[in-house]
Amino acid sequence: MKSIHLRFCAILFVAFVNISFADSTIDTIVVSANRSDTPLAELSASVSQVTTREIQRVNAVHINQTLSRIPGTWITRGNGQEHLSAIRSPVFTGAGACGAFLMTQDGIPLRASGFCNINQLFDSHSEAASLIEVGRGPNSVLYGSNALFGSINVVLPEPLDNTDNAGRLSLTFSEHQYRRLHLDHSGVVKDQPLRIFLTLDSDGGFRDDSGYDEQKLSFKHQWRDGDLTVTNGFTVTNLRQDTAGFIEGVDAYKDSNVRLTNASPEAYRDKTTFLFYSRWQWQLDQDSMLSITPYWRNNEMEFLMHFLPWQPLETNEHQSIGGQLQWQKQFADQFELLLGADIEFTKAALLEEQFQTAPFAPQRFPQGIHYDYDVDAQSIAGFAKLNWSVTPKLMLETALRYDSNGYDYTNNTDDGSACAAGIANCRFFRPADRSNDFEFASSKLALIYTAAENLMGYITISRAFRAPQATELYRLQQGQAIADLNEVELLNSEIGFRGEQGSLFYQLSFFDTDKRDGIFQDTQRQFVSGAQTRHTGIEYDLSWRIGAELTVRLTGSYAKHQYQNDPNLLGVSTQLKNNDIDTAPRNINNLVLEWVPRSDAEVELEWHQMGDYFTDPENLNSYPGHRLLNLRAAYRITPGMRLTAVVTNLSDELYAERADFAFGDARYFPGEGAKLSLGLDWRF
Repeated sequence: MKSIHLRFCAILFVAFVNISFADSTIDTIVVSANRSDTPLAELSASVSQVTTREIQRVNAVHINQTLSRIPGTWITRGNGQEHLSAIRSPVFTGAGACGAFLMTQDGIPLRASGFCNINQLFDSHSEAASLIEVGRGPNSVLYGSNALFGSINVVLPEPLDNTDNAGRLSLTFSEHQYRRLHLDHSGVVKDQPLRIFLTLDSDGGFRDDSGYDEQKLSFKHQWRDGDLTVTNGFTVTNLRQDTAGFIEGVDAYKDSNVRLTNASPEAYRDKTTFLFYSRWQWQLDQDSMLSITPYWRNNEMEFLMHFLPWQPLETNEHQSIGGQLQWQKQFADQFELLLGADIEFTKAALLEEQFQTAPFAPQRFPQGIHYDYDVDAQSIAGFAKLNWSVTPKLMLETALRYDSNGYDYTNNTDDGSACAAGIANCRFFRPADRSNDFEFASSKLALIYTAAENLMGYITISRAFRAPQATELYRLQQGQAIADLNEVELLNSEIGFRGEQGSLFYQLSFFDTDKRDGIFQDTQRQFVSGAQTRHTGIEYDLSWRIGAELTVRLTGSYAKHQYQNDPNLLGVSTQLKNNDIDTAPRNINNLVLEWVPRSDAEVELEWHQMGDYFTDPENLNSYPGHRLLNLRAAYRITPGMRLTAVVTNLSDELYAERADFAFGDARYFPGEGAKLSLGLDWRF
């Protein structure tokens, strides 16, 4: 089947190279896909962007509202600022699932390798971003572990960007006591530009005993001396959240009363993060550049695990220092070489403690400390990428990376079972001190063909990986003393087209991905490797400007995510081969109509369609999907001041942000009903 798919891709590619259109230019610059500024027309990957204008127009309360217009991407919202991610994949849950994605800000990972967090996007200052880039498909060859199914890079504006975005104050108010203050201000200190971003959010929540207060502060500072440019960036975030958990019962999200309730009023999440980096870039000569970026990261989080019936409290933290080194050189007109290295050292800790009696089998779910451990980790990698212009229209791209990840684990409590002596099947097991090392080589081979100035296509084959996460190795259950896990491997083939003709821009990609040695919990609650899955589909991104007033953008995907073997999954007694993976809708679509009737006014209507999906591996339970309408408008009352209005869920649809089936029942995070937000935006 795989060979048939590759032959089909090759036929499409051959047919494509004979197509030509009138000259045009695709000049969008992409930052993250190649670890350097690269024109979109030269990329052998599926990358989409959310621009400054879109980010400010959406003014998202939650980042899923911004990224819903990216094809193949679903940031599914929990409650408050919680979320799970899917990029060209199902929504993954469980320990270590977040290792499938790389989340960065200004190219620096938000979490250390091996210590991801499912909600890690809330560590970014996305509200202040000038650009959010989403790379779909693997990119381990340049970024290492975690860049498996996709990546998201939040790019903050540069200090020297003297557009009308510098010097901006906005206020937003909505029901449920929601309010936001956002400040973006630039200045010059001793001839050196400095830019500060501040976002203050407070939300009373639409469900009982829910809501949050969140603060984010960032700055970027830059100075230049001849051929040297130094950019310093710093971000601190703080979240204090009262969390509403799942509502339970078939179609409970349709009940106007139940959907507002909160069965876990005591649930909360508190977190604080710091990220600092200093990027030193030397223009060595006209054809070469050297970049060195040291960085420091600190993450601390405490939350009640409301999604578990016995509701333990988890406290986790990690501190990292690291560096990114890369050298780029153009040789004549035919070859471009990129060499680099990444290194990171991390000290991490996790404590899980239960303070109340479990609602069932209390001997197996005892009060007290379940886990208490430290991990010292190191990640060292080197990579090389070569672009060869075989002809003026055909380019060959090759890349190779070698990663070495190591963990030194120390158990700070008693080894073995957390239960009293003689209790069988104790849920919690603490392995003894040990070390684990993982090594992997990632690779990529691609052909890029430029049929015309405004039309290109690519075909690529790549191999990617992620190392097991610390929670998969050391947070064991029911007597598992050692988790003997392999790296998760991904084999991906893809063909894509990208072009522009007049006012029409389009991207189209076909992908076929095999995941091997997937990590899962078996029927004995042990972490093991061996799940095989396949992910195939098509993604599209179309934008058409109709005259001076109307722009239409349609994005979406159709994909199958299926089991390719019968992993002995926890709680599953049937064969799964060829079943759809749960929480993996086959189709997701987004349509945006932007109307600018006059120079001082603009209106946007957004239609978002979520397809149906199964909520369990056996494919016995499902969610029917939903359709949402959002309306946004802005009117400029003075040259520097605008009034804004946003109505989300205009049709007041009863829907679920995420549906799940667990512990024998359907459960949901309900979506919010129709909501009006008003704002004032002042530029100075």
